[in-house]
Amino acid sequence: MGADGCIDWQHEANNGLETIWCDDGCPLTQIYQVKYSVMSRADFWVASANAVIKLSSPNNELDLKSTFKWGRVDADQCPDSALRLPGASDCGQVQDVFLNRLGLNWTDAVALIGGHTLGRGSSNFSGHEGIWVDTDAEATIFDKRYYEEVLRRAWVPRNEGTDVQDWTWGGNNDGSPRFMLNTDMCLLFDIETTFPCCSRTDLTRNDGTNQCDRRNSVLSDTQCSRTTNEEAANAMLQFAAQRDDGRFTNDNEPFFTAFSVAWEMATTNGWDNLQELALSCVPTESPTPAPSTSPTLNPTPVPTAPPTQSPTAPPTPGPTQSPTTSLSPTSSCNDVDSLVHNGRTRDCEWVIATGRCQPYAHLCPVSCDQCKCLLRNSVCTSDDACCSARCISDQCACLARNEPCSSNEQCCSNLCQDDGTCARRNRNGIFD
Repeated sequence: MGADGCIDWQHEANNGLETIWCDDGCPLTQIYQVKYSVMSRADFWVASANAVIKLSSPNNELDLKSTFKWGRVDADQCPDSALRLPGASDCGQVQDVFLNRLGLNWTDAVALIGGHTLGRGSSNFSGHEGIWVDTDAEATIFDKRYYEEVLRRAWVPRNEGTDVQDWTWGGNNDGSPRFMLNTDMCLLFDIETTFPCCSRTDLTRNDGTNQCDRRNSVLSDTQCSRTTNEEAANAMLQFAAQRDDGRFTNDNEPFFTAFSVAWEMATTNGWDNLQELALSCVPTESPTPAPSTSPTLNPTPVPTAPPTQSPTAPPTPGPTQSPTTSLSPTSSCNDVDSLVHNGRTRDCEWVIATGRCQPYAHLCPVSCDQCKCLLRNSVCTSDDACCSARCISDQCACLARNEPCSSNEQCCSNLCQDDGTCARRNRNGIFD
């Protein structure tokens, strides 16, 4: 179900969607047809996903309303659109979709894949059977448990030599088939170099046998090595929030914050001129103020202001407005005194302490060291604010392979070659 309101029904990656979206009787379709058909299907699907995430997060904590923008146009046909989704075989596919195509980074990709915490895989549709968390009940909660599961269990290969090879827990599943895909495991482990291997060779069953050894597979002496992809591994560890004693905290905020940023970029990618969501249907106090009018002027004289005032009015608010709008190389660089995050007043010290320069560098350019230009994925309102000179859907995009560049930070690969073009990093992390 794409952000263009279209489903490629012929592709096996979409198997099972006909149970929730169809011409006759499917619940989600009925809701749309009865109440929300004024929206495009594409906008409705994104809004529906936002609602599910909020309602399934603890205490409705993750509210993505601020990330929603509307105005997507439905497509009637989208052949092979499912090919834009990452497969389940390795991190090369994750990189191709999230980094090379969407312009995200590995932290964004790890955050989005954390959506596996919700729902389950079905052998009837994908060929992969099981849940990514501990119980079916937990699979209805949108939280960070997915990351904990990757770390806490001894994962061993399952269905080796088949198209649906994945990973299962070496312990006793008790009828709840916990599993992971290759695209989950490769975010923390180098499963290509050490395959077949076991993610934790230090765990035993109640009978004293090693969890890595099962049936004809003995992997207790083959520990999966840690991936060399430090950004992905660090994101996995950060979102899991494991304490020094090995137990996990209940802090979902690092995951929720990163997911919100990545989700907005993913759901708005490829669309220009999307509209902000109005948070109230109440008319504003003055429906006809001129955009350049000083906030201190009374709205009533604006329509009759003499022509001689118009050249002098716009420059006066400039210095006070610049920190809250996009930067240009010639504008003054100042941090705002305060900002609002999830309804709470914060400052730029908080932005630095919590690692939130990506969504707030345009408000805290001094603290985030982005006075010259905004880095990739930072919030922006104009092209000239970004190092890449490319602001797409309010996010600074990066330059793809062979595009002209003048500095490393402009490129998706973070490497501007001597010939003035961006390099590409392949699935093994090697530039080509």
